[in-house]
Amino acid sequence: MLQKVGHELEANTLDEYWQGALNDALLAVFDYGDGTGVLPDYIRSQNWGHAVQIVDILIKAGAYINAHSGDPIQRTALHYALDEQEPPLELIAFLIDQGADVNFRDSCGRSAFFELLEHPKATKELVKMFTDAGAVVGPPDARGQNPLHCVRISSIASWLIASGADISAVDDEGETPLHKASSKHNLELVSLYLDEGTPIDRRNNLRWTPFMQSPSASISKALLDHGADIHAATDQGITAIHQAAKACNQELILLLLANGANVHARTVREEPTCDFDIGTIIVEGNTPLHLAVASAHGALNGQTLEVVTALLDHGADIEAKEGTGKTPLLLAISTKFYNRWSWTSNEKAVNCLLERGANPHAVDDSAKNAFQLADDKHYKFSETGQFERKPPQFSHEHNMGGGRGRVRGAYGRGGFHS
Repeated sequence: MLQKVGHELEANTLDEYWQGALNDALLAVFDYGDGTGVLPDYIRSQNWGHAVQIVDILIKAGAYINAHSGDPIQRTALHYALDEQEPPLELIAFLIDQGADVNFRDSCGRSAFFELLEHPKATKELVKMFTDAGAVVGPPDARGQNPLHCVRISSIASWLIASGADISAVDDEGETPLHKASSKHNLELVSLYLDEGTPIDRRNNLRWTPFMQSPSASISKALLDHGADIHAATDQGITAIHQAAKACNQELILLLLANGANVHARTVREEPTCDFDIGTIIVEGNTPLHLAVASAHGALNGQTLEVVTALLDHGADIEAKEGTGKTPLLLAISTKFYNRWSWTSNEKAVNCLLERGANPHAVDDSAKNAFQLADDKHYKFSETGQFERKPPQFSHEHNMGGGRGRVRGAYGRGGFHS
């Protein structure tokens, strides 16, 4: 049927989804070849010659190799080829040999070359194939990023640096390749960029350094070993230890404390943030201990108690008050959680604070103490002198509806305040 495509107009006509015949053909192979559609898996498993044959027929019928889809994204066949979990070398080589433009940008400013660099299974062979075809290493994309902002594989990054890619370049967010590698937990890239002499404490537009964005102890240690400023703070006073406490990352907390991070550091004004914990709002005056006791992530994963203990062992002020007058104890009691794992973790943290001397009679700005907040927040004070969670009473509004009775907040999301 494909061989009977009559002329150029038919080969390039867009369908109802704004796709040309060439893109449609490739999408059919990609969608169905992964076992999710009706065509046999052998389309992928045997060889990619089938796709090459289809593309060849369409090109001979007049399909434009660099035609882009008519939808708002405007991607070419080469873009679509790079959507595969395993980049099809045979097909990509054929497309490039037929004149596919490796630098053509979609409406998001992404060229196929940049998509290749972001692919977790990119190879130097593929990168060289693109550069031999004229892929541009230097100029930034529409987001101001150069290839080093996008690359995932350290050996490819090393080759790009040797080919002239700027390791100190900043994108539209003010971030260097080191910022990206740090936040994406790519230790090999972080180590490479550090060894190449990238500026270590460069701040992005939000005043974050790569060290402040680090999500792990291994990345943070590598940055510290190269002189990263452990006390660097945003304009809101947020430091690396605030981030680690909010994530309840015990390994990272211990590393930071061992290297002199300020356990008393306070935020300076209200700033909604979702870097580690979607439900968290950092409020003026929060210490790392406040952030730890209210961490939804820590409560869900049962890490709150260990992090709270570590902070207290290093001198955290158990009676410090944040912007609404809440001590860590009052904040822990008033934080909402919606699953049994989080309740258990939160209950342990509350009683740990009491055992370490937290004053249950201290009041917040609304003149409520721990006992009053406990009554408001489904806690009770037991005969043994501990706070215990009351059995949850879910209302209809918490029901997600349908199927398996999942409950809103099933992932332990909880803000710092009601």
